[in-house]
Amino acid sequence: MHLVLNLALTSARSRRQRHRHRELLSLLSSPLPDAPSTRIIDHPAPAAYCLPGARSVTVLSEGMIELLSAEQLEAVIAHERAHLKQKHHLLLDAFRSWKRALPWFPIATRAQDAVALLVEMLADDYARRIVGDSVLAEAIELVDGTSTSGAALGAPKDRRTPEQRRTDISARVERLTSPPRSVPPAARLVVAIVAAALVIVPPVLVLTS
Repeated sequence: MHLVLNLALTSARSRRQRHRHRELLSLLSSPLPDAPSTRIIDHPAPAAYCLPGARSVTVLSEGMIELLSAEQLEAVIAHERAHLKQKHHLLLDAFRSWKRALPWFPIATRAQDAVALLVEMLADDYARRIVGDSVLAEAIELVDGTSTSGAALGAPKDRRTPEQRRTDISARVERLTSPPRSVPPAARLVVAIVAAALVIVPPVLVLTS
């Protein structure tokens, strides 16, 4: 019950924050020509993020537009729209509420960090199908190399340490630039057997006890 209540409170708080943020954006940003769901804020630091909701928007800073080529900018926009399309905010809210409910539980923090990286990789996978791996990897490294990424007005605060941020960026870029290693058939078979056992064995033990 405690976890469910925290999830409800976290979701309500997130909706209120997004609503206030959207109202602020309507005053301090302008729509991208021919793309009214993409807003531009006048700030020199490169930033890109999205606001989910009934009127979801993708937000770019002038610094981001000036830094990237047209193709790289397309990669960033595709990445942010993947977050909206796949509703990653719901997953992040769930793990954020878990951490708030159990702040003393170290696995809650590690789980939130791992899921945050996972949704970035999922958005990368969507964008790479549109612009290609190398273009997306170049855009990620260019933005990260400015050391001011996300510092634009209204951009979500990055609560990671510089070391955590660098590790996450490296993991994302490596996925895009290094060919994937195939899993041997024997290893896949072992994983399938273990997964099946985890599903089948507990009910069998309960029924036979």
